[in-house]
Amino acid sequence: AGTVEQAQRAYAIAEVRYREGISTQTELGDARLLLQQALANRAQAARDLQVARVRMTLLPDLPFAILTGTTTLR
Repeated sequence: AGTVEQAQRAYAIAEVRYREGISTQTELGDARLLLQQALANRAQAARDLQVARVRMTLLPDLPFAILTGTTTLR
């Protein structure tokens, strides 16, 4: 299972534990925070993937000097 799925499961368990009086509100909040971070990380990774795909489609149109980081003086 991925990180988001693990965080969702951990949060669900934390909710039950809190409801049953076994854990604290702080522990529930920590689980919620970890879930939100996992969701944000997944969204950032999806964005990074899309940016990389766009860059790959643009690569053939770039001049060689830009690709190698060199400059040519004329």
